[in-house]
Formats: sequence, C-alpha cells, structure tokens
Amino acid sequence: MVYNDAQENSPHSPVLWALVVFFGGLLGLLLYFIIGRTGRGRRPSRAQY
Repeated sequence: MVYNDAQENSPHSPVLWALVVFFGGLLGLLLYFIIGRTGRGRRPSRAQY
C-alpha cells in the first residue's frame, strides 16, 4: 500500500518508503505520512489543463 501511494505522492523512492514502513512499523508509517507524502506526485494537477 505504501509503495503504490509513494509512487503517486512522494518525490522520494517508493522502495525506500516501503522498507522504512516495513522495518519501522507504526513509527515508519507515521514518518511516511509526515515526511514522505507531499502530494507533489507524478499526476498533473487539474489546473494545468
């Protein structure tokens, strides 16, 4: 789940975030939502159309 979400919403490596969450457990998941999920993903915003 984190890997797929990080592909869309994180400028960092999705593999790295998946490993952080896997080995960090709840702390890793919290770090992902605080640091890793910026919303600046690969999807273009609607304002660009």
